[in-house]
Amino acid sequence: MRVLRIAALAFLAIAALPGANEIQAQPCVKFDGLTAGTVWGSSAGDSPGDQVHVENGIRVTVHGFAWTTGGTFGDATVDTSWFTSSPNSVNTNNINLGFDFTGLASVPTQVAVKFRDLGGFENLSLNGSPLSVGELASGSGGGLSWTVADFPVAGGRAGKLTVNGNLHTLVVGGQEFWLDTLCVTAKGGGGGLDHFKVYQVEGDVTFEKPVDLRDQWDREEPDKVLVNHITHFANPVSKRGEPIHHENAHLTFYRIAQEKPEPNRIVTVDNQFGRQQIKVGAPIFLLVPTEKREKGSSFPKHLDHFKCYEAKGKAVEEKVRLRDQFVEDHAALGVPRLFCLPVEKTHEKKVFEIQHPDDHLLFYVLEPEGFEKVIETYDQFGDHKLQVIQRELLGVPTKKLFTENQG
Repeated sequence: MRVLRIAALAFLAIAALPGANEIQAQPCVKFDGLTAGTVWGSSAGDSPGDQVHVENGIRVTVHGFAWTTGGTFGDATVDTSWFTSSPNSVNTNNINLGFDFTGLASVPTQVAVKFRDLGGFENLSLNGSPLSVGELASGSGGGLSWTVADFPVAGGRAGKLTVNGNLHTLVVGGQEFWLDTLCVTAKGGGGGLDHFKVYQVEGDVTFEKPVDLRDQWDREEPDKVLVNHITHFANPVSKRGEPIHHENAHLTFYRIAQEKPEPNRIVTVDNQFGRQQIKVGAPIFLLVPTEKREKGSSFPKHLDHFKCYEAKGKAVEEKVRLRDQFVEDHAALGVPRLFCLPVEKTHEKKVFEIQHPDDHLLFYVLEPEGFEKVIETYDQFGDHKLQVIQRELLGVPTKKLFTENQG
């Protein structure tokens, strides 16, 4: 007899405030246009990875199922037996279904799917992570979090799996496991925070401008800083073939000098390279949303400012394929160098508020490689002409989990 985990279902009501980035419903996969008894998988002559269905721009594929001591490739069958909210569901019998969201206009920030579980193990993979094997349960990792809300039914349990975070692919299945009504939601701007490839630049942009900055660590009053010369420029970048959500969203790095000292901090973070602890020191950069002047460009109004702190941690020691507007190449990742928080900026009595408080960036050192290009940019401090000379950092969207001040 299996142990049932009984969770209370929680519902989140989201109110759209004036000027807020509204949450909009996105397409669903309900399987309702399919003939009952349709089979995908081994018996149908399919191979692992084959596409078997497309619904509302979401590609559905079949994949092998893993046990703790091996695996198999079974069958998925369209069924009408279990759910009342939708005529059809799919029974996965020792097989996984994959859902690919990269064809949608917006990258999902939340995916929810109903399930019925009448025995055996389940598998789960998010954004290409290794398959988890066992009972489907809540967890977190890779910049994502997921919850399982279930209740008992005859012979097992039913409920909903909800994944929060920027999700590109989902693979899930079981042994006596039904899936139905997978729906995604995304922020109205379309897509989440991109990765950024950072280049060192040269230029004659040097000045001193006083600004007030307030991030999540400034509880009492904003920090007064002086913004001076430009040191780096960042393009949105595709890592390992992942889509770029906002082609026109660039960041310019300005050196800053802050009056008030900051405590040393130990911060626990989570991103696509896993959970880690980093040591965070003094703030040294303000990242400013920037338009790279060229045909078809526009200013990235959705992009936040970021306040960047010195960071130290363990090296990733992994090579990644990168493609941005300048070049496609491979680069080895090293140690963390900067940890950046979204920040409210006040300059000349104009306030630029934080739009996405959960979006952070952790910048890792890239093995250096020269690159030469002259670019023209525009940001809230004016027009600039910059000489790009060398790649230096990769910025990775990151969740900030815990912070401990060290004095």
